Amino acid sequence: MDTRPCAGVVSKVFTVLWDSYKARRAGNIAGGYVKMRDMPRVDMSPEAPAHRSGFGRFWHALKQLFHEVVGAVFAVLAFAWVQSAIRAWTRDGARWLVATAFVVAAVMAVFSFTSFRRARQL
Repeated sequence: MDTRPCAGVVSKVFTVLWDSYKARRAGNIAGGYVKMRDMPRVDMSPEAPAHRSGFGRFWHALKQLFHEVVGAVFAVLAFAWVQSAIRAWTRDGARWLVATAFVVAAVMAVFSFTSFRRARQL
């Protein structure tokens, strides 16, 4: 059994540094060099997806739905800001107003894209 704190959760770099720190405190002058073969192996193969129970599947679907709804809301807001910018452009509005509307629309579009991408990555 691994006695290190948070084994398998923290990165390997941190665990190597932690072992080095413990070795220095124990009196090892070399700093406690730990080879990678001594590190525990975490199986992260893409062929073996995590098995989820009933609530886990429901929670995953709920998170995915949340990200998709947020992405759709941001897409609608981006469309509204583009429409506002076009309206200001055709009515000879101030250039800063048109530019601001396009910038806000671009930010909303980026938020929409990242939200849909995150929903896909879940």
